Amino acid sequence: MNEELMYYIWKSGQLFQNDLKTVCGKKITVLNPGIRNLHEGPDFLHGRLKINNITWNGQIEFHIKSSDWDLHGHQHDANYNNVILHIVMEDDKKVITQNGISMPTLELAGHIDKVQKEKFEFLMKNQSWVPCDPLLKYYTDQIFWPVYLSRLAVERLHRKTQIILNFLNEHKGDWEQTAIYFTLRYLIGKNNLTAIDEWINKTPWSVLRKYSSDRHKLESLVLGQAGFLERVLFIDEYSKRLKSTYKYLSMLHNLSPINPKCWKLFGLRPYSRPELRFSQFCDILHRYQGLMGLLLSSKDANQLKQELKSTAHNYWDNHLKLDGKETKTFKKITGEQTLNNVVLNAAAPLIFAYGQYMGDDELKERALDWWEQLPPEKNSIIRKWSQRNLKAGSAMETQGLLQLKNHYCNTSNCLNCSLGHKIMAKSEVDNKVMEAIWEYFTTAQPKY
Repeated sequence: MNEELMYYIWKSGQLFQNDLKTVCGKKITVLNPGIRNLHEGPDFLHGRLKINNITWNGQIEFHIKSSDWDLHGHQHDANYNNVILHIVMEDDKKVITQNGISMPTLELAGHIDKVQKEKFEFLMKNQSWVPCDPLLKYYTDQIFWPVYLSRLAVERLHRKTQIILNFLNEHKGDWEQTAIYFTLRYLIGKNNLTAIDEWINKTPWSVLRKYSSDRHKLESLVLGQAGFLERVLFIDEYSKRLKSTYKYLSMLHNLSPINPKCWKLFGLRPYSRPELRFSQFCDILHRYQGLMGLLLSSKDANQLKQELKSTAHNYWDNHLKLDGKETKTFKKITGEQTLNNVVLNAAAPLIFAYGQYMGDDELKERALDWWEQLPPEKNSIIRKWSQRNLKAGSAMETQGLLQLKNHYCNTSNCLNCSLGHKIMAKSEVDNKVMEAIWEYFTTAQPKY
């Protein structure tokens, strides 16, 4: 037995119609089960109970055995003096609080449904891709999934928002610097996140803004700060001019580049190299004199994608790297997949975070609208969900599926998952579900 199951049964309220009594025979009426405490101290806070005819307000503590109270040292801890009920699976010892009060105890063992217990054990023990893998086919409710995936997507967006707000706080509330950082993370790619971190910390927006109207100086600063102009000798005129301009500007503003060895270039496709991406990024900064104004003025995802579509300097029409040999012409305009990635993972979370920061719900709704307007993502996790007949129709739903897999399935957090609740609850498909569970427990190699 796991305490998480005890928490779930208590929170769900399914016990409250039962004839609940303490081990001493006193009637328990639950007026409020309390709020789960995720920090130190008793497991549930602000509970409200009636024991016989006396109403109690306080905390509720759970253990597998009563003796765990002493094992955990609660008998010496004043934080547990306000516990009004001790809920256990097995009452094996009378326990006393630090101030000498005998603790009212509810023994839960006789109130747990056998089927529910077997479902829980299955979810905790199953080693499939997701804990409920062989049961998913019984829960294909067309109303449940869109609503739940939308809720999960919002949950994921809040997680992204917190990361953005933490970065904003570390950079003295500079929204433009924050927008630049998160845009570059998804424009350049995850292989070079360390280098981007180094670059953003050495390249203040105040300097970039000063030269945003001059494409050449802007590009010199951006590429120079990235360490791509550190070669002793350049041959072609474009590279030599960039280096000369950067040398002057870096001295004027007391700037220093990052180590060019920070960049991971092996295996990158030509149009994914950071030098090219930085040149495309300069096109955006040059045209709009910044990023946040562009994001705030954009009303829908497709409009924003068109505005973010950028063209690198014409040098990159026939070069793969600075001072490199000429090559055949290749694409230098930001591609559709990259634009989707930037709007999905940078622009929408930035707008949502800004809306939360400013208390503007319209901006938060706009960010969610952008996710709904974008096509579904394509990756290994989404493909595996699709194989299980959960096919996403938008980026909103793929973000929900990613949240479900990463923050619920991977951690066996089934009792905090709405699908887990559906499985644990009694329903018309219980016979089929239990057949699948019994097969799992009785077959050495389950056919799932």
